[in-house]
Amino acid sequence: MRIEREEDGPDRTDAKLMAFALTNIMEELLEDAYDSWTGEDMYGHLMFVVKRKVQATATQPLDRISDQFLRIVRHLYRFTVSVIISPEVAFPTRLQQAYQQCVASIRQFLGDERDTIITVGAEPRNSVPSELSALYSLPLFVHLLEAGQWDAALAKLEDIAGEWRRQFNGSYEHLMEIYHSLSASFFFLIHKNGKRIIDYRLASGSLIQTIDELQQWASELISEFRSEMQDDLSRHRKSLVAQVQQYIQSHLSADLCLQTIADRVHLHPVYLSKVYKKETGENMTEYVYQLRMDKALSLLNNRELKVYEVAEQVGYNNPAYFIRVFKNHFNVTPQEYRGDPPKG
Repeated sequence: MRIEREEDGPDRTDAKLMAFALTNIMEELLEDAYDSWTGEDMYGHLMFVVKRKVQATATQPLDRISDQFLRIVRHLYRFTVSVIISPEVAFPTRLQQAYQQCVASIRQFLGDERDTIITVGAEPRNSVPSELSALYSLPLFVHLLEAGQWDAALAKLEDIAGEWRRQFNGSYEHLMEIYHSLSASFFFLIHKNGKRIIDYRLASGSLIQTIDELQQWASELISEFRSEMQDDLSRHRKSLVAQVQQYIQSHLSADLCLQTIADRVHLHPVYLSKVYKKETGENMTEYVYQLRMDKALSLLNNRELKVYEVAEQVGYNNPAYFIRVFKNHFNVTPQEYRGDPPKG
């Protein structure tokens, strides 16, 4: 279903409400005889997958329901709607083909016409496959690159190459279609990551003569991107650890629980804990503890500081607890470390 807005029609926000209203109207018209599932595609078309109800006593044809639907829309709204009805197909194996036929019919038969119903024939006009379905089926190659799903991108590349070998073997035209589509995806990823095209081996299409050459070229680029992203991730994690350690060193007297540190670097505490342990080999609490003990040892060399003042400067508000922790770590109390005479 294509919604055809007039110049003075609804804006984008209102259009969403209109799409919701149109969906409700169509579902009400279908509900007596059909079960239905609704959705919206990337072009803004409303989609309805329908199935006849077994218990329905009478089934009104879809073209008649569509005609009734168009009359309601004309009466209620400031825009028109065109409906494309696909042939009945097996679900789910032929659903994508039926959808593609509907989209093609909008382009081939509907054009700029409005307020129209088109019923697609049971078989496509051209029975010879001419489109690379693997190249344009979801998830798209660019989506996999953007998400860093490198193995899935390689598998997608294998599917595309396999389809070319099965159905278009020898077609340089289709080979170039694949090349330019993959190149556009690589361009997008390079620019998205703030890099330059010139730094990558984006071969000219004239240098790609076979599907094997194309597959090798794309595979090598995927491997290069994977390696770069892993290096970037490693640098990011090392920078994160340095940031965390710097914060801890500057705030030993403060509350240094995991949640506090995670809030400081705007990360979830569980994720931060895992990254820190993976990069340093120790828990963050172990680092805090060791740093506090080392600083306490240094501060105790200043005899002008009381033990409770040392405790406060290394984050222990309870001096008795600090003394116990210190002794557990060094096997002597702070007083014994200083050689202070016992009080009595």
